[in-house]
Amino acid sequence: MKDIFEIKINISSNQSIIFSNQLNILENKDSLVFSIYNPIEIFQFSKTILEKQKKFIHPSVQIDERVDILGNVYLDEGVKIYKGSKLEGNIYIGKNSKIYNNVLIRGDSSIGENSAISFCSDIKNVIAGNNFLVGPHCSIPDSIFGNNCFLGGSVRFSNFRFDRRAISVMKNDKLIDSNMTRLGGIIGNDVFFGSLCVVLPGRIVGSKSIIEPQVQVINNVPPKTNLKIKQILIEKKLL
Repeated sequence: MKDIFEIKINISSNQSIIFSNQLNILENKDSLVFSIYNPIEIFQFSKTILEKQKKFIHPSVQIDERVDILGNVYLDEGVKIYKGSKLEGNIYIGKNSKIYNNVLIRGDSSIGENSAISFCSDIKNVIAGNNFLVGPHCSIPDSIFGNNCFLGGSVRFSNFRFDRRAISVMKNDKLIDSNMTRLGGIIGNDVFFGSLCVVLPGRIVGSKSIIEPQVQVINNVPPKTNLKIKQILIEKKLL
């Protein structure tokens, strides 16, 4: 999955990171580089940064009535929060992003600039780059996204195993223990998910891929892949 490496996203107003398929954590100019095969390091570092940020609401932010903002929340310039939404935790919302009606954003979450979260979606412990577009009724826990990702309506990311064991990620046909019992997906840049997709825990989707509606992502998806289901319709006449 060579094309997924070196994806840069901002996780706060003044801190960016790069996640890569080849490198372990190291210094790189104004960013830190993390391995996608060690996602716990990405989440731990992001949590530290988000906890340290000062609660802030830019004067240009528009907040409707019946919006709950609880915790250490940073709303950058031009953000709009619509009625019925709740933000609770250590949260960063990037410039000119829109949070539509009855959205729940919780935990340690960072949403990049020019993003839009549609009504009745649930976002928990998500690190997402710019132009993160989420359709209605989505459930996205414990996941990492690059820039320019789109999720159609009712997309679901699973984040735990029924046997409650730690979730593994696949690298070159070898399973690597993530040391996390809650882990959703790790998604590259420019990835589109159609409506009603389901992503199983710890799956990696490479950049510039299209996952068409109703697909269950049960394995890692290489970059520049179009994944679709083959539908068989059975027509039967009724008496």
